[in-house]
Amino acid sequence: LRISLLNRSFTSLVMVVRETGVVIPRDNKGARSSVSAAKHILAASVEALAPNAAEAVRKEKNWRYGYYKHHFTNLELQAKTDAVAIAREGLAEAHRTFGFIDSDGTEVPLWRAMEAAKSRTDAGGFRTGCVKGKLHRSRLAAEGSSRGSGPQLEVPHQGATLQGPTLVRQIDRWILDGVMEGSAADALKGLVGEHAAWMD
Repeated sequence: LRISLLNRSFTSLVMVVRETGVVIPRDNKGARSSVSAAKHILAASVEALAPNAAEAVRKEKNWRYGYYKHHFTNLELQAKTDAVAIAREGLAEAHRTFGFIDSDGTEVPLWRAMEAAKSRTDAGGFRTGCVKGKLHRSRLAAEGSSRGSGPQLEVPHQGATLQGPTLVRQIDRWILDGVMEGSAADALKGLVGEHAAWMD
């Protein structure tokens, strides 16, 4: 790309980024639109149980400020009807709607890419595994006793590992600085004090 600036010519390199992996589908204008995809999937999730709610999602013109009411309706429907069915329909539609671009640039529906991956035996396939530890709980308890306590909550922060009273003081600072909400702070403090046994 050549441009002219103050009667001098400059050459700028344009880096082309190749899309790979999971991609948002293109809308009717050819652009990848997360809004279009979100509306499509949300509507499909409730289509069978509440077609009027699905149609309201599709007709929403001001998604940026209006999306929340449709999500609220979705949650209400999950609470009153069949939450699992709604979740399954939404997930199935996401698999049908989203695309997947392979390393060679070929784009296919996400569901097809996932089906193909199931049959692969190389590093590109999916496998189910189980990781088993060898540290017995009796040994873990003995190691905890030697330190004066069992496993403790540890939080890495600015190159240090915070735990115990030091962590509690930092949580209090986060509260004062507006970094953390009170409920989150209470939960963390509980793991340091009253519910420390949960760390086992």
